[in-house]
Amino acid sequence: MEQLSYEVKMANFEFVDHLIDLLINYKNSKNVDFSKAFYRKLLRPEE
Repeated sequence: MEQLSYEVKMANFEFVDHLIDLLINYKNSKNVDFSKAFYRKLLRPEE
């Protein structure tokens, strides 16, 4: 299986916000996953 690697630059506070969203999502649904906003940022870094 091929693994993909991504790199994104963002402010620390922005990354912490995404981590908080991840924890809230886990608490509510027991699903460990980042938000759609994080993946949009990851896949479209020019925005």
